[in-house]
Amino acid sequence: AIVIPFLGKVYGLMGFAIFITVISAFFTIKSGLAFKLTYSFSGMLIVFALLIAEVGIVIALTAKIKTLSSSIAMLMLFAYAFLTGITISYIVFYYNISGIISAFTSAVVMFVLLALAGSALKVDLTKIGTVAVIGLVGIIIASLLNMFLGIFGLYSGTMDYIISAVGVLVFSALIAWDAQKMKNLASVAHENSEEASKYATMGALALYLDFINLFLFLLRLFGKNS
Repeated sequence: AIVIPFLGKVYGLMGFAIFITVISAFFTIKSGLAFKLTYSFSGMLIVFALLIAEVGIVIALTAKIKTLSSSIAMLMLFAYAFLTGITISYIVFYYNISGIISAFTSAVVMFVLLALAGSALKVDLTKIGTVAVIGLVGIIIASLLNMFLGIFGLYSGTMDYIISAVGVLVFSALIAWDAQKMKNLASVAHENSEEASKYATMGALALYLDFINLFLFLLRLFGKNS
Protein backbone atom coordinates (compact mmCIF):
# COMPACT_ATOMS: atom_id res chain seq x y z
CA ALA A 1 0.00 0.00 0.00
CA ILE A 2 1.28 3.47 -0.91
CA VAL A 3 -1.25 5.78 0.68
CA ILE A 4 0.97 8.86 1.06
CA PRO A 5 2.64 8.81 -2.42
CA PHE A 6 -0.69 8.15 -4.16
CA LEU A 7 -2.55 10.88 -2.29
CA GLY A 8 0.41 13.19 -2.81
CA LYS A 9 0.05 12.68 -6.56
CA VAL A 10 -3.73 13.23 -6.45
CA TYR A 11 -3.53 16.50 -4.52
CA GLY A 12 -0.38 17.57 -6.35
CA LEU A 13 -2.11 17.23 -9.73
CA MET A 14 -5.20 18.97 -8.40
CA GLY A 15 -3.14 21.83 -6.96
CA PHE A 16 -1.25 22.28 -10.23
CA ALA A 17 -4.54 22.27 -12.15
CA ILE A 18 -5.86 25.07 -9.91
CA PHE A 19 -2.61 26.99 -10.47
CA ILE A 20 -3.08 26.66 -14.25
CA THR A 21 -6.65 27.95 -13.93
CA VAL A 22 -5.56 30.98 -11.92
CA ILE A 23 -2.78 31.83 -14.40
CA SER A 24 -5.08 31.27 -17.38
CA ALA A 25 -7.77 33.53 -15.88
CA PHE A 26 -5.21 36.21 -14.99
CA PHE A 27 -3.82 36.48 -18.52
CA THR A 28 -7.30 36.28 -20.06
CA ILE A 29 -8.28 39.30 -17.97
CA LYS A 30 -5.02 41.23 -18.45
CA SER A 31 -5.08 40.77 -22.23
CA GLY A 32 -8.59 42.19 -22.51
CA LEU A 33 -9.93 38.92 -23.90
CA ALA A 34 -12.17 38.42 -20.86
CA PHE A 35 -14.00 41.67 -21.66
CA LYS A 36 -14.61 40.57 -25.25
CA LEU A 37 -15.76 37.12 -24.15
CA THR A 38 -18.20 38.63 -21.65
CA TYR A 39 -19.64 41.58 -23.56
CA SER A 40 -19.66 40.61 -27.24
CA PHE A 41 -21.91 38.15 -29.04
CA SER A 42 -18.98 36.45 -30.76
CA GLY A 43 -17.22 36.21 -27.40
CA MET A 44 -20.24 34.50 -25.86
CA LEU A 45 -20.24 32.00 -28.72
CA ILE A 46 -16.56 31.28 -28.05
CA VAL A 47 -17.28 30.74 -24.35
CA PHE A 48 -20.12 28.37 -25.28
CA ALA A 49 -17.75 26.44 -27.55
CA LEU A 50 -15.13 26.27 -24.79
CA LEU A 51 -17.72 24.97 -22.32
CA ILE A 52 -18.65 22.24 -24.79
CA ALA A 53 -14.95 21.41 -25.14
CA GLU A 54 -14.65 21.15 -21.35
CA VAL A 55 -17.59 18.76 -21.17
CA GLY A 56 -16.02 16.78 -24.01
CA ILE A 57 -12.73 16.48 -22.12
CA VAL A 58 -14.46 15.17 -19.00
CA ILE A 59 -16.52 12.67 -21.00
CA ALA A 60 -13.47 11.51 -22.97
CA LEU A 61 -11.36 11.13 -19.83
CA THR A 62 -14.08 9.17 -18.06
CA ALA A 63 -14.93 6.92 -20.99
CA LYS A 64 -11.42 6.31 -22.33
CA ILE A 65 -9.29 6.37 -19.16
CA LYS A 66 -8.51 2.64 -19.48
CA THR A 67 -7.05 3.04 -22.96
CA LEU A 68 -5.37 6.44 -22.53
CA SER A 69 -1.79 6.69 -21.32
CA SER A 70 -1.35 8.35 -17.93
CA SER A 71 0.59 11.23 -19.52
CA ILE A 72 -2.21 11.97 -22.00
CA ALA A 73 -4.76 11.83 -19.17
CA MET A 74 -2.73 14.41 -17.23
CA LEU A 75 -2.47 16.67 -20.27
CA MET A 76 -6.24 16.49 -20.68
CA LEU A 77 -6.69 17.46 -17.02
CA PHE A 78 -4.41 20.45 -17.47
CA ALA A 79 -6.14 21.41 -20.73
CA TYR A 80 -9.44 21.38 -18.88
CA ALA A 81 -7.97 23.58 -16.15
CA PHE A 82 -6.62 26.01 -18.76
CA LEU A 83 -10.01 26.32 -20.48
CA THR A 84 -11.74 26.77 -17.13
CA GLY A 85 -9.51 29.74 -16.39
CA ILE A 86 -10.72 31.38 -19.60
CA THR A 87 -14.40 30.62 -19.06
CA ILE A 88 -14.55 31.86 -15.45
CA SER A 89 -12.60 35.05 -16.12
CA TYR A 90 -15.96 36.86 -16.38
CA ILE A 91 -16.18 36.99 -12.57
CA VAL A 92 -14.03 40.15 -12.43
CA PHE A 93 -16.88 42.05 -14.11
CA TYR A 94 -19.50 40.86 -11.61
CA TYR A 95 -17.60 40.80 -8.32
CA ASN A 96 -14.96 43.03 -6.79
CA ILE A 97 -11.44 41.71 -6.30
CA SER A 98 -11.69 41.56 -2.51
CA GLY A 99 -14.80 39.39 -2.82
CA ILE A 100 -13.07 37.05 -5.26
CA ILE A 101 -10.00 36.73 -3.02
CA SER A 102 -12.17 36.12 0.06
CA ALA A 103 -14.23 33.45 -1.70
CA PHE A 104 -11.09 31.74 -3.03
CA THR A 105 -9.41 31.79 0.39
CA SER A 106 -12.56 30.45 2.03
CA ALA A 107 -12.77 27.69 -0.57
CA VAL A 108 -9.15 26.69 0.10
CA VAL A 109 -9.68 26.54 3.87
CA MET A 110 -12.95 24.64 3.54
CA PHE A 111 -11.45 22.22 1.02
CA VAL A 112 -8.50 21.37 3.28
CA LEU A 113 -10.73 20.82 6.32
CA LEU A 114 -13.32 18.78 4.39
CA ALA A 115 -10.68 16.66 2.63
CA LEU A 116 -8.99 15.94 5.96
CA ALA A 117 -12.34 15.06 7.52
CA GLY A 118 -13.29 12.82 4.62
CA SER A 119 -9.96 11.01 4.80
CA ALA A 120 -10.06 10.60 8.59
CA LEU A 121 -13.70 9.61 9.11
CA LYS A 122 -14.33 5.90 9.56
CA VAL A 123 -17.98 6.29 8.61
CA ASP A 124 -18.80 5.40 5.00
CA LEU A 125 -19.83 8.63 3.23
CA THR A 126 -21.34 6.89 0.19
CA LYS A 127 -24.94 7.67 1.21
CA ILE A 128 -24.08 11.32 1.82
CA GLY A 129 -22.27 11.44 -1.53
CA THR A 130 -25.27 9.92 -3.30
CA VAL A 131 -27.60 12.51 -1.75
CA ALA A 132 -25.14 15.24 -2.81
CA VAL A 133 -25.20 14.00 -6.41
CA ILE A 134 -29.01 14.11 -6.37
CA GLY A 135 -28.76 17.61 -4.92
CA LEU A 136 -26.42 18.58 -7.75
CA VAL A 137 -29.00 17.49 -10.32
CA GLY A 138 -31.58 19.59 -8.47
CA ILE A 139 -29.24 22.61 -8.52
CA ILE A 140 -28.76 22.30 -12.27
CA ILE A 141 -32.51 22.07 -12.90
CA ALA A 142 -33.29 24.99 -10.56
CA SER A 143 -30.54 27.13 -12.12
CA LEU A 144 -31.82 26.48 -15.64
CA LEU A 145 -35.38 27.26 -14.51
CA ASN A 146 -34.28 30.54 -12.93
CA MET A 147 -32.36 31.48 -16.09
CA PHE A 148 -35.43 30.66 -18.20
CA LEU A 149 -37.64 32.81 -15.97
CA GLY A 150 -35.06 35.59 -16.30
CA ILE A 151 -35.84 35.80 -20.02
CA PHE A 152 -39.34 36.94 -19.06
CA GLY A 153 -38.13 39.28 -16.35
CA LEU A 154 -39.04 36.85 -13.59
CA TYR A 155 -35.51 36.06 -12.40
CA SER A 156 -35.53 35.42 -8.64
CA GLY A 157 -32.63 36.70 -6.55
CA THR A 158 -33.98 34.72 -3.59
CA MET A 159 -33.95 31.50 -5.60
CA ASP A 160 -30.39 32.24 -6.74
CA TYR A 161 -29.34 32.73 -3.11
CA ILE A 162 -30.95 29.44 -2.10
CA ILE A 163 -29.33 27.64 -5.06
CA SER A 164 -25.93 29.06 -4.06
CA ALA A 165 -26.35 28.00 -0.42
CA VAL A 166 -27.38 24.48 -1.44
CA GLY A 167 -24.47 24.42 -3.89
CA VAL A 168 -22.00 25.13 -1.09
CA LEU A 169 -23.48 22.27 0.95
CA VAL A 170 -23.52 19.88 -2.00
CA PHE A 171 -19.91 20.44 -3.01
CA SER A 172 -18.77 20.39 0.62
CA ALA A 173 -20.26 16.90 0.87
CA LEU A 174 -18.72 15.87 -2.46
CA ILE A 175 -15.26 17.01 -1.35
CA ALA A 176 -15.44 14.87 1.80
CA TRP A 177 -16.81 11.90 -0.18
CA ASP A 178 -14.25 12.14 -2.98
CA ALA A 179 -11.43 12.55 -0.46
CA GLN A 180 -12.58 9.39 1.31
CA LYS A 181 -12.73 7.53 -2.01
CA MET A 182 -9.17 8.59 -2.80
CA LYS A 183 -8.01 7.45 0.65
CA ASN A 184 -9.65 4.05 0.13
CA LEU A 185 -8.25 3.78 -3.38
CA ALA A 186 -4.76 4.65 -2.16
CA SER A 187 -4.74 1.58 0.08
CA VAL A 188 -4.94 -0.72 -2.94
CA ALA A 189 -2.88 1.29 -5.44
CA HIS A 190 0.44 -0.04 -6.67
CA GLU A 191 3.48 2.19 -6.65
CA ASN A 192 4.58 3.65 -9.99
CA SER A 193 1.94 1.67 -11.88
CA GLU A 194 0.35 3.17 -14.97
CA GLU A 195 -3.08 2.34 -13.59
CA ALA A 196 -2.39 4.14 -10.31
CA SER A 197 -1.36 7.25 -12.24
CA LYS A 198 -4.61 7.17 -14.17
CA TYR A 199 -6.66 6.81 -10.98
CA ALA A 200 -4.71 9.68 -9.45
CA THR A 201 -5.53 11.87 -12.45
CA MET A 202 -9.24 11.02 -12.30
CA GLY A 203 -9.25 11.68 -8.56
CA ALA A 204 -7.51 15.02 -9.11
CA LEU A 205 -10.13 15.95 -11.72
CA ALA A 206 -13.02 15.09 -9.37
CA LEU A 207 -11.54 17.09 -6.49
CA TYR A 208 -10.62 19.96 -8.84
CA LEU A 209 -14.23 20.18 -10.04
CA ASP A 210 -15.45 20.08 -6.43
CA PHE A 211 -13.12 22.93 -5.48
CA ILE A 212 -13.90 25.18 -8.47
CA ASN A 213 -17.64 24.79 -7.97
CA LEU A 214 -17.35 25.39 -4.22
CA PHE A 215 -15.43 28.59 -4.98
CA LEU A 216 -18.00 29.79 -7.52
CA PHE A 217 -20.96 29.10 -5.21
CA LEU A 218 -19.21 30.83 -2.30
CA LEU A 219 -18.58 33.78 -4.60
CA ARG A 220 -22.25 33.92 -5.59
CA LEU A 221 -23.29 33.62 -1.96
CA PHE A 222 -20.93 36.08 -0.28
CA GLY A 223 -19.05 37.96 -3.00
CA LYS A 224 -20.03 41.60 -3.34
CA ASN A 225 -21.03 42.69 -6.81
CA SER A 226 -18.71 45.17 -8.50
